[in-house]
Order: sequence, then C-alpha cells, then structure tokens
Amino acid sequence: MLHGVLLTIMAAGLIAAAGLITAGLPAQRQLPGSSPAPTYVLKDYGGNLAIFPYNSNIPQKVLQVKIDSLPVYDAQELKTGVYATDKEELNRLLEDYDA
Repeated sequence: MLHGVLLTIMAAGLIAAAGLITAGLPAQRQLPGSSPAPTYVLKDYGGNLAIFPYNSNIPQKVLQVKIDSLPVYDAQELKTGVYATDKEELNRLLEDYDA
C-alpha cells in the first residue's frame, strides 16, 4: 500500500515538473490535440517581423512590419517566437499581424 502511494506521489511530481518546464517555452498556436513539428518561427529581428526556418537564427524573410506597431501582447510573443507548423498556418499568422 505504501509503495503504491509513493508511486502516485512521484508520478504527480513528474507531471507537475513537466508543466513547469514547458511553461517557459515560446508561445505556440496549434489546434488542440495536434502536435506536428514546427516548420517556421515568426520573431522580432531588429525591430521588424521576420520569418525564420525552425531551428535557424538566419531569417528567411524580414518583413516591413514594425514590432512596436503591434499590440503589446503580440510584440511580447514575437520576442521569443511564434511557431507555425506549415505554410497555411504561417499565412494565417501573417494575416493576424497584417503582414
């Protein structure tokens, strides 16, 4: 009985720790229940919105959208990056940012 209780407590601790670890990750806009790998990242690049290939520090395209012209929440998300899983999602996000 004590063994089962300890296992339950340990499992709960691992689940809680996993939540804390993922809390600091960049914002991701995905459909609930889906988890495809990101392909693109939208981020601030020198004060402008830029499209980066996933896992790259070199922008694929720098847009003429000034980060400081966006709502504060959007600008904060773009400091760490907003992921897109495919071209369709990328285009939808760009429309959201009026790019």
